[in-house]
Amino acid sequence: MRRLVLAALLTAVLSLVGGCFDPNPRPDDGVERQDVDREEPVTVDRGTVDDAALSLTGDASSITLGTDAAAGDLLEVRATGPDSRPAAEQSGDTQVLALDGGAVVVRLADDVAWTVDLGAGADTVDADLSATSVSGVVLDGGARSIELTLPQPSGTVPIEQRAGADHLVIHLPDGVGARVTVTSGAGSAQVDGESTQGIGAGTVLTTDGFDEADDHYEITVAGGLGSLTIDRG
Repeated sequence: MRRLVLAALLTAVLSLVGGCFDPNPRPDDGVERQDVDREEPVTVDRGTVDDAALSLTGDASSITLGTDAAAGDLLEVRATGPDSRPAAEQSGDTQVLALDGGAVVVRLADDVAWTVDLGAGADTVDADLSATSVSGVVLDGGARSIELTLPQPSGTVPIEQRAGADHLVIHLPDGVGARVTVTSGAGSAQVDGESTQGIGAGTVLTTDGFDEADDHYEITVAGGLGSLTIDRG
């Protein structure tokens, strides 16, 4: 009888221990983790502004920038990855987005004239601003590949590449001119289909039919560049 009681007790203890064992424990670091699909985007209220400035800081694996923010939002940012937590704050008239890794998607209001400073480092950057107005763009975060689609300019609009990049592709609207001033050197350039190799500091390139009196883009290459392509998007 005593043996039967001991056996029953041993079985109960083993069952209790087995039920508490987790073969895939999660780290107990106090951080609440959520699936990426359940992450809420960071948003900034649209307000009544007609002009706005955006500055991206930090780093990301990729940055996708568009102009399809929801009605009522000035901007929206969403990042993938369990540890990626982008944050937004206002510094003067500038909306600063601090990125913290992952693939980041930023959506801007399309009825605002934007000045954009892409200061966050990333492997790839794809910024499609063709559906909004742009007062200027600065590329100073460094990237392997940058693709920039621009809208119709108003007056002379500066585009400055200040940090190194392997490839920079700029899509212009049909009929819009651009002048490129190279101050740091570039491996190659293709402007409206015309190729130039071994571009030294001080080189100036222009699109077909460029006229300084027309609305146009002034592009400065100052950060070291492998290749530049300017075409019609």
